[in-house]
Amino acid sequence: MRDKKYNILVTGANGQLGSEIRELSTNYLHNFFFTDKAELDIVSLDEVKRFVKTNLVDVIINCAAYTAVDQAQSDEANADAINHLAVKNLALISKELGVKLVHISTDYVFDGKNYKPYKEQDCTNPQSVYGKTKLDGERAMLKINPLNSIIIRTSWVYSSYGSNFVKTMLRLAKERDRLNVIYDQVGTPTYAKDLAKAILTIIQHSKFNIQNSSSHTEIYNFSNEGVASWYDFAKETMKMAKLNCQIEPIESKDYPTPASRPHYSILNKSKIKSEFDLKIPYWKDSLCDCITKIMNDECWMMSEKNIVLNKSFDFAVRIVKLYKFLCNEKKEYILSKQLLRSGTSIGANINEAQAAQSRADFASKISIASKEARETKYWIDLLIETEYLNINDNHVKSLLEETEEIIRILTSIVKTSKENK
Repeated sequence: MRDKKYNILVTGANGQLGSEIRELSTNYLHNFFFTDKAELDIVSLDEVKRFVKTNLVDVIINCAAYTAVDQAQSDEANADAINHLAVKNLALISKELGVKLVHISTDYVFDGKNYKPYKEQDCTNPQSVYGKTKLDGERAMLKINPLNSIIIRTSWVYSSYGSNFVKTMLRLAKERDRLNVIYDQVGTPTYAKDLAKAILTIIQHSKFNIQNSSSHTEIYNFSNEGVASWYDFAKETMKMAKLNCQIEPIESKDYPTPASRPHYSILNKSKIKSEFDLKIPYWKDSLCDCITKIMNDECWMMSEKNIVLNKSFDFAVRIVKLYKFLCNEKKEYILSKQLLRSGTSIGANINEAQAAQSRADFASKISIASKEARETKYWIDLLIETEYLNINDNHVKSLLEETEEIIRILTSIVKTSKENK
């Protein structure tokens, strides 16, 4: 049933994996609901159940996780709530309502003392709070056993979205001449886009059909192909980005952290490849794709930022001056207050866009600024219509022209962002 259309709930939608699924979702006929904590608190059983019932959800993809590995050591309650108790809630609801659940887990459930790639059935022995809470989430889901649902363990996830090792290396390489990176931890990087593609392929697969009554929840491993240390990962990142930063290998003992990391966490992917006919890219090929995207986004954002920065600042200054003029003249206070709010909001959102680290974040802030610009024009027009402003005044004419130009520029940026995504 590869063409079946599902209502799909994606939790943790603003993270790396959720963002990649959102970007890919336009290629599928499914109806997606993208939520983060602000829209849906998955720790609340009643809230999730109500959402799933109201929206007739068929499939839940749980991308939500507490992933601050070191911070979890001193914040176990919150890590447990998200990585364990929330997963238990999702499993209970999936079981009760006949919803399929795809849950993302981690290589940190293993102790890293193996000598060959970990298979799904290998013994788990987490060495950190993060790993323990993720394993507790797995166990809760396996015990509740929602029919025909799956757990996907993955490792070393990175993306053009969010914060991750690749983006940290790229940032630090522009600030420093030399970086020390651990060489005695070995695993495989996972491009979140490849994992997102795999999940959406699995959902389309006949084995995952909603009518299929598999007797138990299955565990699968997924990462890109190949093997690397963090040192190898960093070296390749510098090479592909053409950055002149020296990467020096160090041992784990030379970079102590609150949480212990697995020294060996290569995952055997034979099961997921054979059962769902997946072709998984080599890690270097995927890294190249990701870095190309990051660099293209940075170039695009830089050119667009230069266009809007000066104009938006001058425009915001003019709006403030107009507001003060209206107040001094004791003219329509409510309308002028709205004008001030929308006009200064343009500048605030453009300032936030300047600090954006991804194209998606930049475009989102510019989109909001564009809406505020149109609203600013509405309030100016209303002030003219009610004769609190004189359309024949050269300052008012100039302000209207500038408002229309700001709208044109911002709308063009939003359109370009969508076309060249």
